[in-house]
Amino acid sequence: MCVFRKQSVFSKNVKYKKKQNELKINFLKVDFLNTIIIVAAATILFYFFVSNSIFKYIFLKKQLKILKSQLTHIRQENKKLEEEIYLLQTDTDTIEYYIRKELNYKKPNEKVLIIK
Repeated sequence: MCVFRKQSVFSKNVKYKKKQNELKINFLKVDFLNTIIIVAAATILFYFFVSNSIFKYIFLKKQLKILKSQLTHIRQENKKLEEEIYLLQTDTDTIEYYIRKELNYKKPNEKVLIIK
């Protein structure tokens, strides 16, 4: 009886080890799937946060270039207007020119032609 008992314990032990190995394999499969899911989630998060930031950076860099060019243009225009103001404050010929041009004034015995 003792011999049978040892065999049955041995066979139970073998069955137990087989089940343990199956559980380890199943656990490894589940662990592998979890790893794939985590990597996929990390990739998606990377795409939304990092690539979105890269696109935003490129967009803002283009906007900065446009705004710098507009600023340069406005500064040039401002400089011209300052020169014009200075001439209007100091030069009588310039004042006369603008009065004739903007207000359509004329000297006596002079004719004005307006072409549209």
